[in-house]
Amino acid sequence: MPRSQVRIAALDRRATAVPARIGRDDETGPGDNAVGPDGAEAQDVSPSLSSEVAADAALPAASVTLPEPASTDTSTTRQDSPDRSVALLASGLGLLGIGGAAALSGSSSAAVLPPIAIEQPKPRPDPGPGTPPKLEEKPTPPPEQPKPDETPKPDTHPPKPEEKPTPPPEQPKPDETPKPDPNPPKPDEKPTPEPEHPKPDEKPTPDEKPEQPNPEPELPKPEDPRPEPPAERPAAPTLSRNADRSVSVGNLVDGASWQYSLDDGRTWHDGRTPTLGVDAFGADGQKTVLARQSSHGLTSETASLSFLLDTLAPVQPGLSLVQDTGASGSDHITSVGYVMVNGIESRAKWFISLDRGLSWSERSGNAVPESLFGEDGAKTLQVKQVDAEGNTSAVAQLSFQLDRTAPDALRWSMPASKPALGRADTIDVQGLEAGASLQYRRDEGDPWIVAANGSIPASMFDVDGVHSLQVRQTDLAGNVGPQTRLTANVDVTAPSMPTLVLISDTGASSIDRITFSSSVRVGGLEAGATLLVNVEGAWEAGSSVLEEPYKNYSDGRKTLQVKQVDAAGNASAAAELTFTLDREALVPNWLSSSKHQGESDVLLNAQDFFQVERHSSRLAAQDVLSYRIDGGTLREVPADGLLPLSVFGADGKHQLELFETDLAGNVGHRSIEVTLDKTPPSAPLLSLKNDDGVPGDKITSDPTVLVNGLQAGDVFKYRINGGDWMSGWEWRPGTGIKDVADLGHAGTNTVEVYLIDAAGNVGVSSQFTFQYAPGGAVM
Repeated sequence: MPRSQVRIAALDRRATAVPARIGRDDETGPGDNAVGPDGAEAQDVSPSLSSEVAADAALPAASVTLPEPASTDTSTTRQDSPDRSVALLASGLGLLGIGGAAALSGSSSAAVLPPIAIEQPKPRPDPGPGTPPKLEEKPTPPPEQPKPDETPKPDTHPPKPEEKPTPPPEQPKPDETPKPDPNPPKPDEKPTPEPEHPKPDEKPTPDEKPEQPNPEPELPKPEDPRPEPPAERPAAPTLSRNADRSVSVGNLVDGASWQYSLDDGRTWHDGRTPTLGVDAFGADGQKTVLARQSSHGLTSETASLSFLLDTLAPVQPGLSLVQDTGASGSDHITSVGYVMVNGIESRAKWFISLDRGLSWSERSGNAVPESLFGEDGAKTLQVKQVDAEGNTSAVAQLSFQLDRTAPDALRWSMPASKPALGRADTIDVQGLEAGASLQYRRDEGDPWIVAANGSIPASMFDVDGVHSLQVRQTDLAGNVGPQTRLTANVDVTAPSMPTLVLISDTGASSIDRITFSSSVRVGGLEAGATLLVNVEGAWEAGSSVLEEPYKNYSDGRKTLQVKQVDAAGNASAAAELTFTLDREALVPNWLSSSKHQGESDVLLNAQDFFQVERHSSRLAAQDVLSYRIDGGTLREVPADGLLPLSVFGADGKHQLELFETDLAGNVGHRSIEVTLDKTPPSAPLLSLKNDDGVPGDKITSDPTVLVNGLQAGDVFKYRINGGDWMSGWEWRPGTGIKDVADLGHAGTNTVEVYLIDAAGNVGVSSQFTFQYAPGGAVM
């Protein structure tokens, strides 16, 4: 039989002297019961001995394996009995030796327990410092689950770890599944402990109480600390602001902790570094910092620091020239290098840089004097301000051109190629600086006039002759140069306007200015004058006879301009000649109602019309339309443009020629092939496709009607019993006779059909009446 196991809640190291074998934890379970040699369950220990067992209960649990006797009465009911308690007690008192356990069992001398093998128990998880392990009792079925230990409170002075005990000599391992001996040997009344193991301590008397509830190994007591002098309350920290607006915490005691508050002591925060950065204070405004430190349980007085936090940079300073003497008030060109500075806050400092920020110097007042800028040239001034809190504004910059040097005097003389200045000439002086303005006046005391585009027009002189004037220049910075007097010979009288006449006026009259030739004769020219001609917006040199000036231009209404220019350059007023240039023969247009027409051919039926139209509506009233057929007589087209079909004669093909003659004498021509078909088709022949009654009685069960007599290109239309006309089939050669199916309803039906030929002529209709008998012919 398998061995039964008893789990003992405590086992002192002193028990290693007793011959024992400790089983593995997995060889027993919470439901195993301890039995005696006679097979009866062991009784609970007596009260007198329970305290002794409890004294060892704090030790780790061990497993005790008891061999069962060879013969066991299986009919014995497991119940609590004195034998069971004695067996449990005997197993627990294995620390005192097998003999002592037998003496306390209270059973008969025949029930002698065999030797018990006790081995070092498997260590269990430590429930925590300061909590003694509980004695694990054998539950009766159903087994109760042990309640978990309460969470132990950590020991503020944990014991030092035990020194590793010297392991006992290895014992021979028993067979995993030993076979029961039918005649087990009787155990010695007083087994001799093995000499390798130390003897266990004698069992304490019941009256003695253990020094500790948990019989842990005694630890060496720590030495009493030397008496220290009483701690003094630390001094309050010091608070000071830094240039970067952070706050430094000083006077901190070594090893002390410190706290600070930013809400008047409602909330305290642990300090980590002795500096509070500016970001710790949040938004700008009035701030109060409280600080304290603690050492040895004593807290200092609270230090306080109040200040106004301002991290907002001041506005960028404003810069402006005291005088912008250039051409405009904002071109930053000046002859006065004095700069105004505004927008500086009170108590703020401001600095300037003249080397684009490489170096800065502090200034005072509200301006930068001209003396700082040195010589003339391009200047760049940078200004910034720093407020009382050390916040720096954005850098303001002003670039300008400083020019305090007056320009040179101007020069000019009459051109050698011209005896006089004409009205269109200009006086262009030399020595004018780039960007400078030219000023002139005729006499001393007259106001100065600024010359547009740097030139003085000769037209300022309204009388021919020799004239003088004064000139000077003012540069971009407003510096004015010296005056210069100039003398000029002037001819400002313009020549007369020339005359223009068409050489060939080919229109209906010689004065209607309608022509197919653009040649023009020019008259009224002065000696030595130059002729200028404007054909299509550009002036070009010309001569007294202009041969086809519009040769390379399109037809239409034209306006020719001609003027002459004398030796002084004065131009006359432009003479104009407007005329109509028409060099194109216009081709007449035509239209027809025929559905069969192309660009130069048409098929006309008796119902169609043919109309001729002029090519251009612009000259429709003047153009003449005419026609002829098959090379016959030329006739004028009626005013409405309609040609009656009778002019073509008999049916068939005809050649029609159309002509359009414009007012300039140009004739347009067009030829058209006309096919005339005025003959309508004959009436169609109608019959039943399947007259399945008496032949010729027109009674049928198949309401299909045949349409006969169609020509190539013919189509037919039909209607049933006076209904709407519907399109039928178009007949083409080789397709056979077409039929019309499902023409009516049961009873009498009348079908009407007419033909339309390819030219569109409509023939007369035919009627056909029949009896429709669905499902079979009427007999």
